Amino acid sequence: MSDWLSIAAIPSAVTLIFAAGKWYGSVNTDRANFKEFMQEIRDKIDQIFLRLPPAVAASQSPVRLTDLGKAISEDLDAVTWANEIAITVKDKVQGKEEYDIQHFSFKYIDDYPYTDEEQSILRKVAYDRGVSEKQVRRVLGIELRDKLPALGLAKK
Repeated sequence: MSDWLSIAAIPSAVTLIFAAGKWYGSVNTDRANFKEFMQEIRDKIDQIFLRLPPAVAASQSPVRLTDLGKAISEDLDAVTWANEIAITVKDKVQGKEEYDIQHFSFKYIDDYPYTDEEQSILRKVAYDRGVSEKQVRRVLGIELRDKLPALGLAKK
């Protein structure tokens, strides 16, 4: 009788070994597919980062110019521009919080009535530096924002 059990156990063991091998193979295939999938995701994320525009400002507190932003500022002579504008708007920001001065500065440069020549300069710098015109204006806003508190206008 024990011979019958041995004979019956052999096909069961072979089936069990075959099933375990098949399962192991499918797990390895799934792992390989997952690795390929993750590599595709990494490649797509890299492509997204390549398409993002370069940053002119670092998102610190307060917002600061990056090296690209500083180069754009030099191209525009933005500090001189900010000095001139600061004198004309100082009464509008006298005693305001620094955040309010920043908000004012960004809104002011967005609404500023640029001459055709100034508009042309902004566009040329944007084109030369590979950024949007809005990013170039952001540089102007940061320079203006930095100049106004330096005049002692911010609320203490």
